[in-house]
Amino acid sequence: MGYDKDADDISLRLKAEMFDGAAVPDATVSVDKQATVDDLVARVYLELITKAEKSLRSDEDAEEKPLAHIVATYPTITMPSDRQRLGRMLEKSLAMDRVVTDFDEGVAAGLFFLMRDFSTRRLEFGVDALRARARQVSLIPPTWQQNMLIIDIGAGTTDIAFIGLTLQDVTPDGGDPLARGRHYVIKPEVLNSTGHRQLGGNYLTLRVFYWLKAAILDALADGPGDPVHRAELRDRIADALGPEAVGHLADLVAGGGADEPAPEEVVEVLRANLPTHNEDRPGRPADDFWLLWRLAEEAKITLGAAVAQHASDEDATFPIDYARLQPVLNAIDARDAPGQLKLADLLAKEPLVLRAAGFKSLTRPVLKLAAELGAWLVRTTFEPGPSAPRDAAKPRLDRVVLSGKTSKLPLLSQVVSEVFSAGGKAGVRRLPWNPASLEVEFERAKQAAALGACWAQVFREYDAGPDEGELAKGRTLVTFDVENLFRSLPCAFYQALGQSEHKRLLRAGTRMVEADDTGRLVVRGDWVRLVPMFEVHRPNGPSETIQWGVFKYYSHQDPDGFRPSPAIWGPGAGHEGSQIKAQLEIDHGLAPYLYLCQGDPHYFVGVKQGLEIELRGAFGTDCWDAREYRLRRLPAAVVVRGRDGAEKEVFPAWLPGEHDDIAGYFPRFCHALPDVPNPTGQAEGRPSFRGSQPGHRRPRRVPRHGGLAAAPRLQRRRRQSAPSARRFRVPEPVTAEDATRWQPRAA
Repeated sequence: MGYDKDADDISLRLKAEMFDGAAVPDATVSVDKQATVDDLVARVYLELITKAEKSLRSDEDAEEKPLAHIVATYPTITMPSDRQRLGRMLEKSLAMDRVVTDFDEGVAAGLFFLMRDFSTRRLEFGVDALRARARQVSLIPPTWQQNMLIIDIGAGTTDIAFIGLTLQDVTPDGGDPLARGRHYVIKPEVLNSTGHRQLGGNYLTLRVFYWLKAAILDALADGPGDPVHRAELRDRIADALGPEAVGHLADLVAGGGADEPAPEEVVEVLRANLPTHNEDRPGRPADDFWLLWRLAEEAKITLGAAVAQHASDEDATFPIDYARLQPVLNAIDARDAPGQLKLADLLAKEPLVLRAAGFKSLTRPVLKLAAELGAWLVRTTFEPGPSAPRDAAKPRLDRVVLSGKTSKLPLLSQVVSEVFSAGGKAGVRRLPWNPASLEVEFERAKQAAALGACWAQVFREYDAGPDEGELAKGRTLVTFDVENLFRSLPCAFYQALGQSEHKRLLRAGTRMVEADDTGRLVVRGDWVRLVPMFEVHRPNGPSETIQWGVFKYYSHQDPDGFRPSPAIWGPGAGHEGSQIKAQLEIDHGLAPYLYLCQGDPHYFVGVKQGLEIELRGAFGTDCWDAREYRLRRLPAAVVVRGRDGAEKEVFPAWLPGEHDDIAGYFPRFCHALPDVPNPTGQAEGRPSFRGSQPGHRRPRRVPRHGGLAAAPRLQRRRRQSAPSARRFRVPEPVTAEDATRWQPRAA
């Protein structure tokens, strides 16, 4: 690309192409195979695995023990198809027996803090600490709850998770309560989550990088000696930005917002007069870029730590000696680009000084953006639902924890406290929290997410439950219900209605239920009218969303030849819009599905074997259309008699005319083919009607159209629970019995 945003360019391109298999220029994995970004990522993981295997040896002569399992985390807002691709790539390239990709980095970092609290051998200490920061919500059994917000700012991304912790005393009755130990169960639950793809330590370094370049150019323009070339440099800056910008480029960079590393017009001036890009190899940084990048990283760490140690911003500085800057300018001069001034001759022999005041102006907007994202997540989670009782206890934010390497910056804690304590203006409510509950992980800040994910996976695989013998000895036992993390929806989903309008389809924190015998967990929204372009978005901030999926009925053509009729599917098909209704389903992997039906949906009613009443044989084939699988008429009423002898007519006789629709007789369709269970609003553990469709229907999923790839084509996928594998042609017009799901193919 050949522009001066080298670091930003490399990061963005690598992430954008990571899951698209893009080729890496000038790199091969074999004689006849060019390397791809997937190969590059796999190589990085291989290097990490090799180092981990070496660390497991007691000495160099010990037998090597290859790792067979890997737990891989990923940014919180990673698309489902990208998560799956990452798992497949690692399993194939690393020859692993098992690759677990169940934990995003926000949740994994939160699990680290839970692990840290219980890392002592005296588990009762961890229980007491958790109980002290929690609220008791029940006496029988004794139950406490705590809400914890995790802000994990790593090198590349910010990942935020809001986790609810429930501590419950489940000690069985019996024995001497004074001598008997206690058994506690901890249930973590993801209440909400969000993140930012380009908000991390590297982004802060990039901003310092431009700030440093601007400070160097200011020094070159204002220094002593060589008045001719110095005046020419000043004229170039003045022509591009105005005379007031001469000598103040660093101030312009420090005063820019968080949305871009530096103001675009300033970046162009820096690129033209202090180029660190490589003209011969576009998109590849030159050597002088890396020299400056290392200086920027050092300045970030030094000034970041010094800000909290000085009462005045002017007291903290980062001086850069002439000897460290001269190689940078010599490398730029050596390229001898047309029209380029000789910069090394303009550099003064005195140190270049970066001050903490400018550093704070530079980094505070970025840190504030991360803090505001966390505050927004808490506020949206605490919004009462439509069915919440008015007298319900108001929730509290009990704990805020910071992890990731950037969390070591003292300025971050200060900004988080300011943002979370703000309120009372522009309709913003002050968050219900105690600033003393803010914690920062310093020792394992960088490894927090990896440690938390591995710790949780160990509990999933090896926890055998409580030992009654240990309770009898008076010991405290703690069980962690890790699976509870995956039983609630970790984010909300909206339907986009216009440029800035949206309608919430699913609320974050909604409990999931099992959809079939395989244990697949899902949550489903209300039925809504289908629109020509049905867009599903994941909210990602006060004014930002991620397009999670899109379905366009008019561009779909079934392999069997079915094409939706605009007379039924179109927005003008009825007085209220399309006759087709849609229901969003999200599974535990956050993959979106869309159920479609004409008119009201039909439901499954569970019937014990042997108790069903078969009427098709009694009424004859003229009443039941076996090919279309629907009722033609009902020649007699269906009456049920109770144990008390009372009779009730449940289905009156139905003799339709030529144009009568069966939907007018059956507002709800019921049958006993339970291939699509668990509709909206089903309470956990309570029986309910179940949304259904005939067993041979084939599912579809909402095609993805995210920021990294265009919308893919649709493909068929047959459900494992479908009793029939025969091909099925969706008839037109679509009836309520012809509900179907839609699913995308990964790009």
